[in-house]
Amino acid sequence: MRILHTADWHLGSTLEGRDRKEEQAAVLEEIVEIAREEDVDLVLVAGDVYDRYNPPAWAETLLYETLARLAEGGRQVVVLAGNHDSPERIAAAHPLAHERGIHLVGRVPEKPLLFEARRPVRGAPERIAVLPVPYVSEVRLREVIYAVEEGSSPNDRQSPERGGGGLEADPDGISGEDPDRGQGAGETNPLGTPPGAGETNPVGTLSGAGETDPVGAPPGAGETVPGDIPYDGTSARRSAYAAKMRQIFGRLLASVPAEVPAVLAAHLFVLGGSTSDSERPIEVGGAYALAPEDFPPVAYVALGHLHRPQELPAPATGAYSGSPLALSFSEAGQSKRVVLVTWEGSPPQARLTWLPLRRGKPLVRHTFLGGAEELLRYARSDADRGAWVEVVVHTPVPLDSEVVREVRRRHPGILIIRPILPETARESISVTADRPPEEFFRRFYRERTGGKDPEEDLVRLFLELLAEGDEGLPAASL
Repeated sequence: MRILHTADWHLGSTLEGRDRKEEQAAVLEEIVEIAREEDVDLVLVAGDVYDRYNPPAWAETLLYETLARLAEGGRQVVVLAGNHDSPERIAAAHPLAHERGIHLVGRVPEKPLLFEARRPVRGAPERIAVLPVPYVSEVRLREVIYAVEEGSSPNDRQSPERGGGGLEADPDGISGEDPDRGQGAGETNPLGTPPGAGETNPVGTLSGAGETDPVGAPPGAGETVPGDIPYDGTSARRSAYAAKMRQIFGRLLASVPAEVPAVLAAHLFVLGGSTSDSERPIEVGGAYALAPEDFPPVAYVALGHLHRPQELPAPATGAYSGSPLALSFSEAGQSKRVVLVTWEGSPPQARLTWLPLRRGKPLVRHTFLGGAEELLRYARSDADRGAWVEVVVHTPVPLDSEVVREVRRRHPGILIIRPILPETARESISVTADRPPEEFFRRFYRERTGGKDPEEDLVRLFLELLAEGDEGLPAASL
């Protein structure tokens, strides 16, 4: 049974105000092509399919069209809600999607998903169990983990309107999905298992999270769980969170027959993972994060949330597939990939192959020490014409607005120009208290945008907001 693992599509995202609809459609087309070429039986999408709770209509259309194409030929698809997704929105289409082999998981189900191989292959598992754990909302976790106030139980409180974790319904506060609305839990679905088990590289192809030691050992077997969880400090919260997540994992794994390999699919943060600026934090001081030791004994852990492709450190066998597009300039230079999981040995062991994605525009960062002249030479050249570009320019004086306009005209892919001025120049343009706020705003705007003048409407809006703020201050503060 061949599995394709991807995550963090972030449909509807923009880059410095630029629409990336065409890029997103192109890279999803590439993923569909890979699924066909590799003859995969199961596609796991580990959360953050959208960039925000209320995505644009075109993003929803693109998602459903892509999922329908991935499910062609009897291929099964499992989609988890991530921290950027509304769990209700993700799960809403499940009754229809399920008929096509698409399982939309908004909350933690009561049981794992069980898939049967349509064409058993010698040496490969005939069945696979998927333990789907979509993002558990931070708000709801706080209610569960901090449920010591006034003797309240986490189940006495209403679920937050935007909660996405599935901790609402059962006495342990673990699952909350209505089975009629659910995720296809416990159903057997035919899957084909094509040959080709010997085509892959062993686990360890990529370096990544394994270079950093995980912080915080997992709590012991005798540890308390909500509502007996202590209220003191990050370490206690981390232990409480890890205990609760292990409880969720254990309940799902308990329903898997011993002879069936299990795959955990989840959207969460692992301590030691390599992050970027484009990920919305789902942990505070490490409180809502797991160590590799917290994962159950499964054959593979398919994770979403971190955008850099990376394997998990031992003892876990698994990976973050990463995002298919670079979503911020902190991801410049990254090679985007998906993970192909196949099997070998007895009992079957997961083998990972990292497959490159090439359809998205690369993100490039440059630093120029030669000021405006070097910047203009670069803009007039043919370099990086198919990329989005951020440039840092060391310049003795602020960049002239005409230079900035010329650079952007010559190279439309340059999205960010960051001038770096020497301290003497910074001092010469500093704004003193006796100068009007409008001048301060204009100079600040030019410095942050590489010399571009603000629109007059923007200046007026700034002054209006400043006036409103002054009116709201007490007299002693003015």
